[in-house]
Amino acid sequence: MKHCYYFSLLFIVALLYACKPEKTNGLVGRIYGFKPVYSTSADLFIIENKPAQVVIHAGKIYVKDNFIFQNEVGEGVHIIDNTNPANAARVGFIKIKGSQEIAIKGNFLYSNNYNDLVTVDITDIAKVKEASRIHNAFYSTNSLQVPPAGGGYFECADNKKGVVIGWIKDSIDNPKCSN
Repeated sequence: MKHCYYFSLLFIVALLYACKPEKTNGLVGRIYGFKPVYSTSADLFIIENKPAQVVIHAGKIYVKDNFIFQNEVGEGVHIIDNTNPANAARVGFIKIKGSQEIAIKGNFLYSNNYNDLVTVDITDIAKVKEASRIHNAFYSTNSLQVPPAGGGYFECADNKKGVVIGWIKDSIDNPKCSN
């Protein structure tokens, strides 16, 4: 019985040691990992109407009057005419790059545009316009701050280089970030 106790204790210690996270201190050498793709384009911050689009990354849905507003995560908001619920039709799209969440109050739609909070006047859904913007209202709401695929090393995102709009696999030197 005594040997069983020692064996169990040894097994638990070995298991705990095996699950200890590896600390790299950024000294892993040159490896294959993810690098952020940046953009500083002013086009990322333009809020505008676009033709109706196919839903790819469906987000939250809001109903206002006879319209349904559905978030297209990372891209903007679908406008769906729901006057006849049996025959709802996509009638437009509001481009809001980096959008993760939406809310509606009165004639205003609120969303993030990457790290900015934008208020969009939707009084006339055919001619939406940006009503206001609070720059850097959110810290890193951009879900692209880390690579989409888990497990592995990546070059840490640097907001001073622009907005992260994607990730590529590439050789990187001594990455300091991993997931």
